[in-house]
Amino acid sequence: FLFITFLFIGLKLRVEGKGNVLTANTVGFYYSRAEYLENKGEYTKYDDTTFAMQKYKENYPPLPAYFAVPLYKIAKLFGISFEKYIIFFPVIMFAVIFLVGFVLLTLLYDKYAGVIFASIFALVPAAVKVTSKGYYTEEALGVLLILLSLYYLVKTKKYDKNFYLAIAFLTLLAITWQTFILMQFSI
Repeated sequence: FLFITFLFIGLKLRVEGKGNVLTANTVGFYYSRAEYLENKGEYTKYDDTTFAMQKYKENYPPLPAYFAVPLYKIAKLFGISFEKYIIFFPVIMFAVIFLVGFVLLTLLYDKYAGVIFASIFALVPAAVKVTSKGYYTEEALGVLLILLSLYYLVKTKKYDKNFYLAIAFLTLLAITWQTFILMQFSI
């Protein structure tokens, strides 16, 4: 009962308010890249969507677009526009992270740990912000990949499939989250 309650509270917090619009950060960076991939069938090589006077070589991690666009192909079957899909993509990611986090913590500990994670993720303002409609950035996908990485690292006993899955998810995180990449250079 608590699981379903927190899921619906979390969804309500993420979809109410601010209309069906994208944030300025989203439009300037991530939306334009995903739209380019959807329309042209390839990831942009040059960035000409910023305030710079000239275009420059693309340097944003591509995985958010490569993750969202194939899923859009399914949404398109239901007549959903690309912009509306991208507006609600972070809310979809909330539901995925909520369910995956609950399942992973239940597998590692018990269902109470899963419910505690679900309640915290549903209500913490920072989590609400990065998985709210219109906030299509790398954060939601990054959180999912961190969860998966940590789960497989905890399950690692030696160099087995869990170790390699953890490394794979950390690698995907690196090509998702530009901040993650910058942190690596500063260490």
